[in-house]
Amino acid sequence: MSDKTFDGWRDGSGTEVTAQTIVTSTSDHSLAAAWKDKTYQVGDIGPAGGHIFYTRSSDDDWMYLEAAPTDLSGTYIFGHFMLDNGIFIGADPATSQSIGEGENNTLSLVAQMGDSARLTINMYNNETTSSYAAKVCDDLVSGGYDDWFLPSRDELIQLNEVSALSGEYWSSTDYSADGAFILDVDAGHYDTSLRAEKCKVRAVRAFR
Repeated sequence: MSDKTFDGWRDGSGTEVTAQTIVTSTSDHSLAAAWKDKTYQVGDIGPAGGHIFYTRSSDDDWMYLEAAPTDLSGTYIFGHFMLDNGIFIGADPATSQSIGEGENNTLSLVAQMGDSARLTINMYNNETTSSYAAKVCDDLVSGGYDDWFLPSRDELIQLNEVSALSGEYWSSTDYSADGAFILDVDAGHYDTSLRAEKCKVRAVRAFR
C-alpha cells in the first residue's frame, strides 16, 4: 500500500460514511476502507525509495518519473550492434530525446543488442557483453520493482535538477551510429560520447 493513501470509509453501496453521516437503521452496518492513488510532488520520495523528478497531469500511461536511489555500481558502455547482413555496425535505432520516451528507447536498444552488445565498431572485433547501459537498467530489480529503464536525454537532464549526480551519465538517446548522448554533470551540460566509452548509469521508472 506504499503508493496508496487512505480515502475514508464506504458502505456496501460505495457511499462515503463519515462522523456526520445520519444512519436511520438500527441494524449492523459493514464498512470498508477506501484507498486512492497517492499523489506526489517533484522532490518527494517515491514507492521505490528514490526521488520523484517529474510529474504530469495526464495518467493515461504514467504520471510520475522516479529515479533509483543510487547509481548502478560501476560504469558501462552504451554498446553497438551489427545488422543481419553484417555490413553496418552501430546502426541508429532512432531513439528519442524527449521526456516520456526513455522506456521505449531502452526496449528498442535491448531488442537490438540483446545479450551481445558489441564492444567496438571495429567489424573485426567480435567481443560482446551483456552488461551495457540499457540492459543493466532493464534487468534491474530495486525497491520491489522491476520496471526500470535508462532515461532519455531530456529525462536525464530533468533528473539532475532533483538528484545529486556527479560525473558522466549515459542517456538512452542515440546521437549517431557510433555515439549517444550523455549528461556531463560536472561540466553542466549534455554532450555526446562514443558508444564504446564507459559512463555511469542511473535507472528510472514511470508509474501512475
